[in-house]
Amino acid sequence: SWRLPFTVIGGAALVMCLVAWRLLPPLVAPEAAHPTPTQRPGILATYRAVLANRTSVTVLLGYFLFQAGNFAVLNFIGTWMHRDFALPLTGIGTAMIFIGVGNLIGTVFGSRLSERIGLRRSLVLGFAALFLLYLLLPFAPGAPLATVGLTLVMLVNGFIFPLFMTLLQSTSTGARSTMSSLGNAAMYAGSSVAGVVGGGLIAVFPGFFGIAGFTIVAYALSLATYAISGSLRRDRCAEASRGT
Repeated sequence: SWRLPFTVIGGAALVMCLVAWRLLPPLVAPEAAHPTPTQRPGILATYRAVLANRTSVTVLLGYFLFQAGNFAVLNFIGTWMHRDFALPLTGIGTAMIFIGVGNLIGTVFGSRLSERIGLRRSLVLGFAALFLLYLLLPFAPGAPLATVGLTLVMLVNGFIFPLFMTLLQSTSTGARSTMSSLGNAAMYAGSSVAGVVGGGLIAVFPGFFGIAGFTIVAYALSLATYAISGSLRRDRCAEASRGT
């Protein structure tokens, strides 16, 4: 039944939430849990301060562009594999498992690599790898190679995703949680744009060429935006790394 995956995923998510609730330590020190009114800034004042920071806004724009390209791919993997490779629903699900494992590996082990080679170099190399993979991906002759390519893409995405969050929070050290919230908003805005644009691209262009092309352009604009913001300067990256 089509209901079973939703039931299993929802149940697993509930169990993980309970485990996280039990295992995670308090995020606020006891003495800071109840600040006085003079210590507690208003919500609007916090957002005004963040949005008045040009670097923060520019970095958020770069993150939005990256996620627009990222979700254009994620939203239409199944459509591409079913249309071009006649992959059934179970086959698409199996491919997504491998793709998800790639993302998990990149997220778990990427931090050690980025610590060794530095945040700036990690981000630039990650973008370079993604450009190359998306140039090759539309030429995949079958579902197995397409799955391998997408798994590598998501591995690199998992590697650089924490770097984006580090840069986001480093632009406004006094409002890290606010920047995280705005980062999530930018991500879902990118997902919405990707759904609108990607639907037309997958219908008009053959294979995955339209989606891959859009993603490359979005990533290039994202990288340029980060460069314009000054976030990729060596001193900025070193400061952001020390702040994590």
